[in-house]
Amino acid sequence: AAAGPAPAPGSRAPESPARVPAAVEAAGPAAAAQPRPAAKPTAAAAAAVLSPAEAKARASLRTRVLSRPAAAARAAVERATRLPAGGERYEILGEIGRGGMAVVYRARDRLLGRIVALKFVVLDPDQPADMLELFYREARAAAALNHPGIVTIYDLGAIGGRPFISMELVEGEDLLQMTARSGPLGVGEAIWVAVQAAAALEFAHVRGLVHRDIKPGNLMVSSEGALKVMDFGLAVLLRRQDRESTVSGTPAYMSPEQLAGMPLDARADVFSLAASLYELLTCQLPFADMERAAPPLPPSTLRPDIPPSVAAAIVAALDPDPALRPPSVADLAARLRAAYQESLERP
Repeated sequence: AAAGPAPAPGSRAPESPARVPAAVEAAGPAAAAQPRPAAKPTAAAAAAVLSPAEAKARASLRTRVLSRPAAAARAAVERATRLPAGGERYEILGEIGRGGMAVVYRARDRLLGRIVALKFVVLDPDQPADMLELFYREARAAAALNHPGIVTIYDLGAIGGRPFISMELVEGEDLLQMTARSGPLGVGEAIWVAVQAAAALEFAHVRGLVHRDIKPGNLMVSSEGALKVMDFGLAVLLRRQDRESTVSGTPAYMSPEQLAGMPLDARADVFSLAASLYELLTCQLPFADMERAAPPLPPSTLRPDIPPSVAAAIVAALDPDPALRPPSVADLAARLRAAYQESLERP
C-alpha cells in the first residue's frame, strides 16, 4: 500500500492501531503490559513547555526589554552620521552596532518590503587572509539553521565591493546590554535563558555545528519575549575540524580546549553558556584571566540567593576537563531546571 504524507516537523502523526510484536503476543498480556523505557527529553521539548516560574521569568525579561527608554532604544541608529550606499535593493537607515570584524546597519529591503539587519565585513589589510571566508561561513552556517531561537539569514552578497549578510532584524536587547542597564538577572530569568538557548544550540549541535562564541552579547531577548541566539560567524563544522587551526571567539567565555586551539565539540558551548549564566547572575566573569586550571568559585559565594544546587550545576559545566562537564547543552539545561524547581518546592 502507498504510504501517506509525512507529518510536518514538530507535529504528531495520526494515531493508528499499534502492531504487537509476535514475541510479545506469544508471551501473553503480562509481557505486553511491561512499561517501555521513556524517551530521553530534548532541549526543544523542554523549551516549549514552561513551568509557571519560567513563564513568569519570560514575562519579566520581556518587561525589562520594553522598559528601555525610547531614546536608548534608537540611540544606536542615531549614532551613524555617514551611512554607506545600500545599492539598488537596500536603503540604509542607520547603524545598529559594530564589532571587530563587522558593522551592522538597519536597512529597508526594497525588493521584499521589509526592514532587515545588514552586516558588512570590515576589511583590514592586517586581518588574516581567510577573514572573508569566515564572514561567508557565518551566512552558510546560519542559513542552514531554520529554528525560531536562531536569527534567520535572508541573503548575502556585496555592495560596492563590501561583502554583506542580510538577516532578520530582532527588535530587543542583548543580555549584556540588559544587565549593564538594569542589573543581574533573577535566578528564574537565568534558568529560562539557559533552557531557551539550549534548545537553539542543540538544534545546531545535532547538525554538526558548534557556535564557539556564546556570550551575553550574542543572546538577545526580543520585544515579544523570545530568546534569539545571534552570530554564528565562528561556527565550525565538526566534520571539518581537521581543517580548523584558528582560535576564534571571545576569550573570557572560552573553554580551555578552545583557548588552546584544540578540536572542539558541543561541550565547548556548554562551557561558554555556563560562563554566560555565571556573569548574568553575578555581573562578574567566572575567571579573572585566561587561567582555567580549576573551576571557579560557585556564583552563590557572590550572590547568596542563588540556590546551591543551581550554582553547583553551573560550576560543573565550567570544569576544565570536558569529560567532567554535562555532555550536552540539553543536559545542562535539564540539570539547572530540576535544581531550580527543587529549590522552589523546598520549604
